[in-house]
Amino acid sequence: MPSFMKNLCQRFLTFPLLIGCWAVNMLSAESWTLIPAGAPFYTPDTGIGLGVYAIMCPGLVDVEESVLDRSEPGSPNQGTEPPGASKPRKQSEVVFFFSGTQNLQFSVGAQPEWYVNEDQYRIGGYMELSHYPGEWWGLGSGSLKGNVETYEPSTLVWKGSIYRTFHSSLYVGPRFSFRYSEIEGGPLVTAMRGGAGGRALGVGFGGVWDSRDSSFNPAKGVLADGFFELYRTGWGSDWNYGVFQLDIRGYVSMGKTGVLALQGKIQTAWGDVPFLSYPSLGGSVLMRGYPMGRFQDLTSLAVQGEYRFLLIGNVGGVVFLGAGDVAPSLPGYFSGSTPKIVGGFGIRFQIDPQRRINARLDVGFTAEGMGVYVLVKEAF
Repeated sequence: MPSFMKNLCQRFLTFPLLIGCWAVNMLSAESWTLIPAGAPFYTPDTGIGLGVYAIMCPGLVDVEESVLDRSEPGSPNQGTEPPGASKPRKQSEVVFFFSGTQNLQFSVGAQPEWYVNEDQYRIGGYMELSHYPGEWWGLGSGSLKGNVETYEPSTLVWKGSIYRTFHSSLYVGPRFSFRYSEIEGGPLVTAMRGGAGGRALGVGFGGVWDSRDSSFNPAKGVLADGFFELYRTGWGSDWNYGVFQLDIRGYVSMGKTGVLALQGKIQTAWGDVPFLSYPSLGGSVLMRGYPMGRFQDLTSLAVQGEYRFLLIGNVGGVVFLGAGDVAPSLPGYFSGSTPKIVGGFGIRFQIDPQRRINARLDVGFTAEGMGVYVLVKEAF
């Protein structure tokens, strides 16, 4: 392990220790249960890896999800419940995770989401310590595939939000984001603002609209998640800049087992934006087929759609198509951008019928080649 990674672990070792002590205390209550899970995965960016998860949730969540999700998407029984069933309206949970790959990448952390005061407030968070060597091709839509430079970032991320409900599906409120990083890179990366790492501390405002029937494999509903954040040296950040992101997803049942899933996502940043905060495209979720972070600039915009259908038994299929690009600004995107096109197909294997959790094998094709992904859960 590089010396700078050891220093990072020593500085912030209190975070995983506090999380562990808190988890032990929560598990002592009879109303909480722990669901362990783990699976191997593969992406072009990571090679072969292993992910280990532990989902801590109220005991009633198992009952709720088994009732809501036991039917096939679009079937008449989906979303119904037996007489006398008593369940909370919202699902609180804490996900603990660890992943490691053959490329010596790893991450460990926790992602809590609580609904308190009779679901009036949604408290979210995300804490992660990671060392994920990556690749950088430069800024702009015209960056060349052959001009690639590797870098090794070691990063601590800590995010939090307190959203209040204004509708059964809408939560809005303040949020904050903190990132500390140390980066070892080549001359191109280190020449970038923030190319050696640093501190980014931002505060902002966000909201979530979620009317999906399942968080794992929706068959209907809408998810809209957006926020803006400002980072200022006056409150501890090394740079003055801002970011905005909006991610909208919709799901429509088609026939007895088919689902049409659609997604649009925009990211933009302004000011003295550091290296790790540039919007990007590529990876296993959006623009499948391109490597993670293949295109980066101050603005990114992408849309994708896929049709999910049952083949036989617990095996399903997917066909998908997407388009997106990056630009120095949003007006520049619409005036001079030629979107990159991706397309592909996949196979789904249902590994948890109660929650409709799938393992997926996706093959994405682009103008620069193809990418193969073996992961758990849908891309979006």
